[in-house]
Amino acid sequence: MGSGRIIHFSPGTVGVDKTGAPIPSGSAKQLYGLGYRFALRGIGVPNVASSQAGQLTASELAGLFGAGLAVSLFQLNFLQRTIDAAQGTADANYLVEQAQAFGFPQNTGFTLWFDLEGSMAGASAGPLLDYVNAWAAAVTAGGFAAGIYTGKQSVLSGTAISNLPNDCAYWQAAQFLPYSMPARGYQMYQLYPAGRTIANIPVDVDVVQQDFLGGTTPFLGSASTSA
Repeated sequence: MGSGRIIHFSPGTVGVDKTGAPIPSGSAKQLYGLGYRFALRGIGVPNVASSQAGQLTASELAGLFGAGLAVSLFQLNFLQRTIDAAQGTADANYLVEQAQAFGFPQNTGFTLWFDLEGSMAGASAGPLLDYVNAWAAAVTAGGFAAGIYTGKQSVLSGTAISNLPNDCAYWQAAQFLPYSMPARGYQMYQLYPAGRTIANIPVDVDVVQQDFLGGTTPFLGSASTSA
């Protein structure tokens, strides 16, 4: 697709994330009018066809850009059943291919996200760490930064996710209860309660901030998207 520009929004800027179905262009325009400035959209995994239903398409991306929303990507893994390093590499390569096809910028520090919350039907920590480390290494090799979306359903501790060698950013799931957090903190928070209906579609609401190291989440906007 055509080139866009990388945007880092000011702390406190709100947006939405959406899984399982597209954001229609009319809803995207309503979201922008209500003050939302970005959308995070899901990509599935290559060996689970049903996980790809409702993932981002080129036409939807054009509609989001046309509404003034900036966009980022995360990969849905909750339907995944093969938990090993080889599958982590394969899943990451699929996500990188999708990101490349949509024109997301490589070798710029642009972050692609991994959905670790509720991960892999209760996989034990060892295989899950192998998977996540391989996934992040492949994303990095593909020219992107690797980010983790995590919540209390993950079997990995805050120390474990803090020590992942190839991950550089974290996004907190909507939760009431406290749990161990990564040492560098979060660049995004998903606000509670999750699953609100806004602009006639179910979405989760997110807010961006700086993490403890001053990192912020990049989004891709069209040339006319305002920060």
